Order: sequence, then structure tokens, then C-alpha cells
Amino acid sequence: GGEVEQALERFVRDGLLVQEGDAYAFRADVYKKALYASLLNHNKRVLHGLIADILLKRERPHRIRLIHHLVRAERYAEAAQVMLDDPTPTYNYEFLPYIDILLRRLRSEERLAFRLLVTKSAILFNSGKIDESEAVLQHIMRMAIVRKDANLMGFAYHQICVYNVMTYSFQKAVFTGQKALFHYRRSEVRARSVQGVLRMLAEAHTIRNEADEARRLVAQCEAIPGGDASTAAEARAEFELLTGDYDKALATVSRSLEHLAEERTPERFFAYDLMVKIQWQLCDFSGLRDSARRLLGLGALSESSLSQANAMLAISSLLYGDRDLARDSFVQAEFYAGQIRNVFDRVDALRTLALCRHMAGEGKKAESTALEGLTHGLRHSCFWPTFTLLVLLSETSFMRGKEERARFFLTEASFFFTTGLLLPSKDLIVYYWLASKLLDQSPARNLSVAARLLEDEKLHIAREDYVANFLSIRSFGRIQKEIEGALVGPELQP
Repeated sequence: GGEVEQALERFVRDGLLVQEGDAYAFRADVYKKALYASLLNHNKRVLHGLIADILLKRERPHRIRLIHHLVRAERYAEAAQVMLDDPTPTYNYEFLPYIDILLRRLRSEERLAFRLLVTKSAILFNSGKIDESEAVLQHIMRMAIVRKDANLMGFAYHQICVYNVMTYSFQKAVFTGQKALFHYRRSEVRARSVQGVLRMLAEAHTIRNEADEARRLVAQCEAIPGGDASTAAEARAEFELLTGDYDKALATVSRSLEHLAEERTPERFFAYDLMVKIQWQLCDFSGLRDSARRLLGLGALSESSLSQANAMLAISSLLYGDRDLARDSFVQAEFYAGQIRNVFDRVDALRTLALCRHMAGEGKKAESTALEGLTHGLRHSCFWPTFTLLVLLSETSFMRGKEERARFFLTEASFFFTTGLLLPSKDLIVYYWLASKLLDQSPARNLSVAARLLEDEKLHIAREDYVANFLSIRSFGRIQKEIEGALVGPELQP
């Protein structure tokens, strides 16, 4: 009432508080700490509960602050639910200390505690703490086995499936994904969880060159009753991107973004991340500029995505004459690459950064970045980005006249064909062209394969101006001229 208002006015006059709209805040943190220390523990809990209730009434409360106050108010189950309702909890590293508190306080809430453990394992993995993540995963599986609970078994296998896809263990991903679906279908689980497994399985089968099975899984993901449209669209677009249907992939993501509400920031972030990668494959450098800027304005949900978007934006900026933005974008790309905690994400980012440095004509930086990425990629069998790095190093060595060095990297790349897995289409063109120069077996046949793959890629890109962009980067223009029997000049650079 009036006494409270008078007290607040006096505190403002005395410089203890400042008014911010309808709310008040302490002018100095020391005042807040002194008052808080004077409260009894019971009153502290009540105060945190009141603040939590105020935050809960807001349309989009600050999630970490809300969790903090719910935990201090000892409303642990509510705090856990707020955390698990986050669209991308596995990228929120600030959750970790609260998860440990909640796990201690919610031992009797088995399913809630189990979901918190799954989230903890994923956060640890994404933050680069692979061994700690693996230990939590083992604990998760042990709990699921002991309780013989279909829901828990589904969650456990789901998390292990995601882990296997991210670590390029696709045979294991298929097995664990199938087990996750088996258990999910025998328990009550959100439709989006089932879609998540189907999406991972579709990616694994696509990479295993099993396109028909992947196509079936994508259709199944789209048909889940009560499913999430953005998850289904992401599965469809990823399949179309990997199989070379770039235009279809771009249309799929564009439609999804049209229906994604502005407040669904995480979904929009990863949709734009996918759009940037599609436009990169299309060589749509103009459209990429806009998409990359939109992505960069949506926060820092993935350092790998931000590093790659900045590197691609640098190339796009160079092509359109904005050297200042290109320089700044490369600085940002380097910064975010250095922030990546997960070695698998780091290899992916270094691959893109090395490629972009090379396309920008920065040979030394491209090579040092590629060698750093290659060291990690070979150690962890990250075959997709590692193949690109090997071909890129062979390509740059060959263009500098260092044939023995080029042959070494190309020979290393040749072993990737024994896996039977899908390999990046543009790098395959360069591989076979270099093989016609550097490897003893069938030079004419290798050049013929390079010619066929080049024409296929031009058909996938389709638009004449995009094809022109494609032929202006790396060695593609030179390869085309050689195939036509009229090789002239050095490698074209943007």
C-alpha cells in the first residue's frame, strides 16, 4: 500500500534503488547482497518464489533466471520442467550446475531425473567433455536396464543414436535408432521425440548410401500424428541437400521458416543454418549473404554454425566487393572456431574455414587451418569433413607444383572409398581430376568420371548464374576447360 510506495520513493531518493519502468533494482550489488544476507532462509525461499511467480507471468521469461529462482525457492520439479521445455536444452551450458542440484533433489522422480541425465550427457558432449558424457550415458543405460522401463530404454537409445551420428558411427546409429523406436512405440512419449529418432536414422541411411530407406524414414517423420512441422522439414531438407536436390532443399527450408514464429529462436537459428549450407552448395552467394546475417542475429546457439556462417559470408562479401566485411567475417569465423568445445564440431568448422581461406586466395592460412582440422579428423575418423580437407590439401599442393605432397594427401583420401559411404560431391570432382594427374591407375577413366560428376553438379545447381559462380571457385573452371581440351591460365579465384 501507501507505506510501501513511500519507502520505495525514499530508497530511490537515497540512491539505494533505481526505478526501471514498473520495477525497482538496487543501484549497487553490495546493497542487494547485504539485505539478502540479513534474511532468514525461510524468507529467502519465499522471496525467490515470489520472483519466480512474477517471471512465470511473462510471455517469454528469462529461462536461466527463472530456473535459478525456482531452485532457490525449492520448487525443484517446476525448475526441471522449465529446463526440459527449452527447445534446445542440450546447447545451454548454463544448465549444468542446476542439473546437478536437481538430480540430487529429485531422486524420487525417476522419469524426470532420467530426462535430466539425458540432457546433461548431451550438454557435456556438446561442450567437448566427451569422457564425462560417456560416463553419464553408461549410467543412463544402467538405470534403464535395471528398471526394464520402455520409456527409459527409448530415451537411452535415442541419446546414444544421436551420439553415434555426431561421431560418424553410422552402423551403430542405425542399430541404436531402431532400438529407440522399438521402445518408444511401447511407451508414452512425445511425437517430437519419435521424429528426432527418425531424422537421425534418415541421416545415417543417407550417408550409408541407402537413399530409398532414408526417403522412407523422412516420409515417416512427416506423417507422425501430432508431430512438429519444423522437425519434419529439417529431416526432409537434410535428405534433399545430401542427395543433391538443392533447389528442393531450399524450398523446404523456406516454407518451414515462413511458418516458424519469431519467438521460436532455436528452431529459426538451425533452419537458417541449414539454409546457409544449402545456398553454399548452390553457389547462391547473394542469397547466402542475407541468410548468414539473419543467422548471426539469432544468438550463439552453436559456435560451429556461427564460425561456418561467418566464413561463408566472407567469401560472399569478397565476391561482391566488400573487403572490409570479408575481413571482419574471417576474424569472427576464427574466433568462433576457437570457442568450439566439441572436437567433431571443430573439425567441421575448420574444414569450412580452410576451404573459404583457400577460395579467398589466402593459401598459407588455408593450409595451416586444413592441417589442424585434418589432425583431429583422422584421429576421430570424421570421414565427411576429413575427405574435403585431404582433397583440398592435395589440390593446393598440386597447384603449387608439389606433386609428391599432393599425391600423399590424395592417396590418403582414396581410402575413404572403401567405406562405401557417401562423399561430398564437389570434392569428388576434384578428387578424380587430381587422380587423373597423380595416381597411376586409369588417368583417362578418372578424367571421364570427373567430367560426369562435374556435369551432374552443374545440373543440380541448375541456374546459369549459380553455375558461373561454381566454375569461378577452386579448380572447377580449370577442370571444365581441361575436359573441353582447352586448359588456359591458373586456377580461378573469387
